[in-house]
Order: sequence, then structure tokens, then C-alpha cells
Amino acid sequence: MNLSQLAAERATAGRPVRAALIGAGKFGSMFLSQVPTVAGLEVAVIADLNPDHARAACRAVGWDEARIAATRFTDDGTDAARAEVDVVIEATGNPQGGGGGDLMFHGLRRPAGTGERTGRAPLASRSPPLARATNNCR
Repeated sequence: MNLSQLAAERATAGRPVRAALIGAGKFGSMFLSQVPTVAGLEVAVIADLNPDHARAACRAVGWDEARIAATRFTDDGTDAARAEVDVVIEATGNPQGGGGGDLMFHGLRRPAGTGERTGRAPLASRSPPLARATNNCR
């Protein structure tokens, strides 16, 4: 079973994998271009120094207006990382600039598969197959 199948199962169960993206430039846009093709993946928040640029990047890679409207945009990477999401993707190419360094020093980074930061149940208890698959990627 691959991650696409696991994400599709989460979609069927009404529990999509919720992601926060920090950085909507070249690398972030490559990720964004894949989102419409992955059932069960939802980008809840996108942080970019220029949120209007991030919206334009979404349009440029084929997002429809409904998907864009359902996404929160911010200029604060730390704010995005604190959102109620399952995964944070740091795609700035500069972790210090994207908030990554600050997040590490403030204890907001957490090992894959734990819910320590949000207080929610660990990912492993919410979705064992997805946790196993992601833990194998280390």
C-alpha cells in the first residue's frame, strides 16, 4: 500500500490529511501542483511572505477558486506551523526564514507520528497504516 492509497482511505473516512505549507515559491509550488491529484490531502494553510503571491501560485498550478477559498493564507510561518494540521511542509529553502529554526528553539517541532504539539492523539493511534508508512520514510 502506498501513501496515495492511505490518503484516499482517509478521504473516504472523512479525515483528510491536513497540511500546512510554508513557502509558495518554486519548491512549494511543485508540492501545490500535486495537491488536486491526491485524494485525501488538504492544504489547510499556506504561509508566504506575500500571501497574494501564494494565491497566484495556487492559480498558476491549477487550483480552482473553491480550493483557494478553502485555504487560509498568512505571512507568518510560525502561525502556519501552529495550525491544527497533521503535517507541516517547510518549502522555503531557508528554514530560519520560514520559521523552522524558531520552531525548533520553541519546542514546536515534534517527531513524526506524535501529537505532542497539538495535544491531539498521536497520528499512530488515529491512523496506524499512515503512521507506519511515514515512519518508514526516515
